[in-house]
Amino acid sequence: MTTYDPANPLIVQSDHTVLVEVDSPRYEAARNELVRFAELVKSPEHIHTYRITPLSIWNARAAGISAAEINEGLRRFSKYQVPEHVLVGITDFASRFGRLRILVDKRGLILCADTKPLAEEIAHSKTVEGLLSVRLSGTEFRIHPLNRGKIKQALIKIGYPAEDLAGYTQGAPVRFSVRDESGVLAALSGKLSDSGISIEVMVQDRGAGDDGTATIAILTHHAREGEVRASLNAIDDTDLTTAPTHLIRIVE
Repeated sequence: MTTYDPANPLIVQSDHTVLVEVDSPRYEAARNELVRFAELVKSPEHIHTYRITPLSIWNARAAGISAAEINEGLRRFSKYQVPEHVLVGITDFASRFGRLRILVDKRGLILCADTKPLAEEIAHSKTVEGLLSVRLSGTEFRIHPLNRGKIKQALIKIGYPAEDLAGYTQGAPVRFSVRDESGVLAALSGKLSDSGISIEVMVQDRGAGDDGTATIAILTHHAREGEVRASLNAIDDTDLTTAPTHLIRIVE
């Protein structure tokens, strides 16, 4: 059944563009709803044009907006019946968000798929495969911190955006136990730099331990927690440190 509400300002078209009548009394409410999941294309005086894209839907999903909310918003403010294939497309694209997640654990940064078939598709994608470090299981891959952004962009290109849950740390304080030898400080800084992590403050305990070790405390600049943890794991895999390295938790 065709519906028509002349008071509504939206005209949803079959190509996923949305025309918005600026002079409508419901324009402001409709615009505030639309900007949550659509991108403004052009805004001449009387009719503005928005476009609903996979990326705009995934951004909405990252903000906690469901496909049902998006579709309901379009129906609520549309002058005419929303094309069914547009609603189906929105639901399909929204369902892809979260099927891949970026997590962090003692193994480092992990890309995790929700099913083995999806993991196989990712593993054999020419766009992604060169950015994966090691396959850890049927659904998990280790990724290098420096490839994190590249992998997220590559996954968007093949239609499966990754939900990044690896966390964020502002000014991560870290304490290292290292060999008290010449060149260790430079090597440590280099390893952190290789992971895209810069040091704001570094303090070295001038007194070496009886076992030939020294303590170094650093404060990083703004960095994602997953990248910091992955870098620390990589450093602990070398002979630079003499004991496992940990982030220092600050309780306020």
